[in-house]
Amino acid sequence: MSGKTSLKKYDCSLEMSAYKSAKRCEDTVGNTTVAENRKIYNKISSNFALTAEQMVWDSHEKIGCVVHVCTRKNFTNVVCHYSPKGAKYGNTIYTMGPTCNQCKLISATCEDGLCV
Repeated sequence: MSGKTSLKKYDCSLEMSAYKSAKRCEDTVGNTTVAENRKIYNKISSNFALTAEQMVWDSHEKIGCVVHVCTRKNFTNVVCHYSPKGAKYGNTIYTMGPTCNQCKLISATCEDGLCV
């Protein structure tokens, strides 16, 4: 359990940012000002497990995702962008502790086990 996991807010500007990244039809994470993960379908992708962990970082507050079919390269690109950026591979994903015990540290209240 995490003491300060916050509810993620869907953000349309992050969705647009993810779309711009996805439509380039590249199979690597781009150099963006936000955190990014992607999954390539119809192609082997060894880095998805690493990038999928972005979804659970307690430091991310917003998310925007998109699915884009790359017909010329014969794969589908699924990209999500997260904000704020700052999560680094190898660091702790979230702080262990009783549910919601740190919500006050981020000026939030506890609702359904999440800081909102």
